[in-house]
Amino acid sequence: MAFVLNKTLGPIVSRRLLQRVITTTTARQQQLRFRSRLPYNTVVLFVPQQEAWVVERGNGSALNQLNNNCGLALNENSSTLYIADTNNHRIMSYASGAATGTVAAGGNGAGTLINQLYGPMAVYFDSTTNSLVIANTGVHTIVRWAIGATVWTLVAGYPGFSGSLSTMLNSPACVIFDSLGNMYVADTGNYRIQFFSAGQRNGTTIAGVTGVQGNAANLLNNPRSIALDNQLNLYVADTSNNRIQMFSQL
Repeated sequence: MAFVLNKTLGPIVSRRLLQRVITTTTARQQQLRFRSRLPYNTVVLFVPQQEAWVVERGNGSALNQLNNNCGLALNENSSTLYIADTNNHRIMSYASGAATGTVAAGGNGAGTLINQLYGPMAVYFDSTTNSLVIANTGVHTIVRWAIGATVWTLVAGYPGFSGSLSTMLNSPACVIFDSLGNMYVADTGNYRIQFFSAGQRNGTTIAGVTGVQGNAANLLNNPRSIALDNQLNLYVADTSNNRIQMFSQL
C-alpha cells in the first residue's frame, strides 16, 4: 500500500485541537457535539437522541477523576465511552450517563507486565473482536485488551524497547484500523506512520521518513493522531509542525 501527500490542511493554532483528528463516518458520529472552555481533565460527550453525557473532573486517580486524559473511543452499540487515562496508566470505561467510571484495562501501575499499561495515549474500540486496541506509548507497543479480560496480548512492538526497525515502534501515540482489519500507527518518536496488514507485526512506512523530523512535504514532526476517511485518505496531526497533512492512497 502506498500513500502520497495530497494537501496540507492548516495551520492549526490550538495544540489540543491538533492532537485530535476526528473523522466522522456515520450519521450518529456527525452529530456528536463537544463543549470547550471546560476545566482541565474534563470530558463532556453528548450522544444524539439520548442526550447522554459523561463529565469527569479533577486531576487524580479516583474512579471519578482523570490524569492527563488523551484518546477517546466510543462503543456505539452500548454508548460506552473509553478514555485513555494516560498518567494513571489505565483505560477507563464510562456507561452512558455515568458519574464515575470503571477500569477497563491497566490500573495496576506503570510497567511492562501483561496486566499493566504505561502512559497509554490512545484507545480504539474494535467491535469485531469486542476488544480495546491500545497505544501503550510509554513502552513502545500496541496491545489488545479484550473487554472483561485482565491481561493484554501483544499486537506490535517490543515491550520496553524502542527502535526504528519495521517490527519496532518508538512512543506510538495513536492506532486505528480500516474496514479490512489493517492497522495504522502514529509512530511518533520515529516521525512516521506505520501500516500493518491484518494480523502482521512487520510494518511499512506510508508517511514520513524513519528517524527524520522536518517540515518538508514528505516529512513529519511528532505525528500524534491519525484518521481515515471513507476513501482511505489518511489524515495526520503533524503536531510540532502545527499542521494537518492529508495523504491519498495510490
